[in-house]
Amino acid sequence: MSAPMRLSPSDLLAAGGLVAARPTAVSPLDAGARAPLGTAEADRLRAAGVLDGGGLTASARATLEGLATASAVVRMLVAGGDDGIDVALYRAGDRHIALVGGPDAVLIRDPADPDALLSTIWHHTGASGATIGDLDVTLHPDAALTLLAVIDVERDARLATLAGIDRPAVDLGAAAIGGRLAATARPSLAPFVGTVLGAAPPDAGRIAAALSDLESAGWVERNEGQLALVRRASDLARGTAVIERTVHVRAARVMTGDAVTAIELGAVQGNGPGVLIFERGAGGDIHLRSASTNELIAVLAALVADMARPAPSPSPTGPRFCVKCGTPLVPEAKFCGNCGTGVDGAKLGL
Repeated sequence: MSAPMRLSPSDLLAAGGLVAARPTAVSPLDAGARAPLGTAEADRLRAAGVLDGGGLTASARATLEGLATASAVVRMLVAGGDDGIDVALYRAGDRHIALVGGPDAVLIRDPADPDALLSTIWHHTGASGATIGDLDVTLHPDAALTLLAVIDVERDARLATLAGIDRPAVDLGAAAIGGRLAATARPSLAPFVGTVLGAAPPDAGRIAAALSDLESAGWVERNEGQLALVRRASDLARGTAVIERTVHVRAARVMTGDAVTAIELGAVQGNGPGVLIFERGAGGDIHLRSASTNELIAVLAALVADMARPAPSPSPTGPRFCVKCGTPLVPEAKFCGNCGTGVDGAKLGL
């Protein structure tokens, strides 16, 4: 399709219902969510060049079948202020198809240029080689979310000072940290990271244990009996005093059959040039690191490059039978137990 299609999400699903291909586990054409194709939908699809007198146009059919049979996707959502960009890049055979847009309208480009989309996101975040703070640590989810909540509390104190308000006393007790973990009224590091990575906030007892662990690890320290951030984490609080951008990335590939491997990661950009990147580490721990926006784009580029690799062929399913005598073969058998013929037709030498 040379010209992009612009459709509402419901019209895209309605059009997707006209292709015979069964959607894969990473396809946006989820059969369970398809809208019916009524008169109004058909009229809009004709106006968009998706339907003609004979049904789907050839170019629209090729695009929709590509989306239905997609083997991989990288979704990159950059939000902040009054604008944002939402890009989903799908691998379909030997080409890429991009869905750009939001909840009301989706722009479909087939074929898409992955490098051009990455460049758009790069400029949207503001390319820079500088970083905020010096953070590179892998922590248990409780400790990671507690540390980020402590940084949120420090940020609030800094914002109050910038606004000309006397710096409030910083309360790093379990109750105060629990409140920051539940905050939703404004962009906060801990709730955003927990939402993206699917990490549930710890309760008061686990927060207290996490604070003790963070103190032992040197991330918070006691000053006149009060807990405070050490400088490397305090620098991050200063760099994110005003959160300007949040980035949510999901990459998924169909591995065998309907099995999917997925990566969830994200980033937060403050009022400075750097970002905080977070992702799941080994064993379910959370990896936090301060980085530059250039490094973030490099991470996205690597995910797109990995997506371009063909997925492994599905494993054969169902029972297998001997090619000579028809006897059912046991799983992983190399020769028929009845006549000795190999699964590839070769005879067992006796």
